Amino acid sequence: MHKILRKIVTLNDLIPPFLEEKKWEEILQVATERDAYIKQYFDLKPLPDLPEIISEVTSYILENDEKISKTILEDKESLISESLSLQMSQKAIRQYQQTQS
Repeated sequence: MHKILRKIVTLNDLIPPFLEEKKWEEILQVATERDAYIKQYFDLKPLPDLPEIISEVTSYILENDEKISKTILEDKESLISESLSLQMSQKAIRQYQQTQS
């Protein structure tokens, strides 16, 4: 495996622990660096690895990115739900305060 492709895999391996801890800035930093290496790798002509290896690494990257997207959507839904709950609580408090005036 070419050294750039190995670096891509190494960076991709850093993402799951950050995802579990929801360290979004670290995920963004690693993913941005990984994406730069991906561009650099695919700019090589001809590609130095066998198509099967490239396909395996590509699938691995896409799988990680899918997990990131899924977690982000779940967190977004959770935040929306919490926000709605908070708004309802605030409304109830305001109504209570009005009845006490």
